[in-house]
Amino acid sequence: MCFFINGKFDAGASDLPVHPDVVCMPLSHAKPTEWNELSNGAPEFTEWFVAVNGKFAREGLFLRVGKGVVLDRPVLVHHHTQGSGSAKVLRHDIQLESNAQVTLIHW
Repeated sequence: MCFFINGKFDAGASDLPVHPDVVCMPLSHAKPTEWNELSNGAPEFTEWFVAVNGKFAREGLFLRVGKGVVLDRPVLVHHHTQGSGSAKVLRHDIQLESNAQVTLIHW
């Protein structure tokens, strides 16, 4: 489970998948070379909703599942928002290599 409270990653409440061919972390902890940059014909330049998300997102989940890896349990991404005016925009980068399988649940 990857838990976000008001848009901030909560490590204490999270239980990230452990597997040698899985990288799962808050997007802010990933190296810029690991996640998809906002360039090279990315949807940010052709779809307005994606562009708004890219502009305002400050955090999210980075998940890369290696070739042929099948996770035996779902990855739950829990967004908890509390308090007035606390809506946050998250951006997730999910990469599955060939023949990889994962069930991803957003809550």
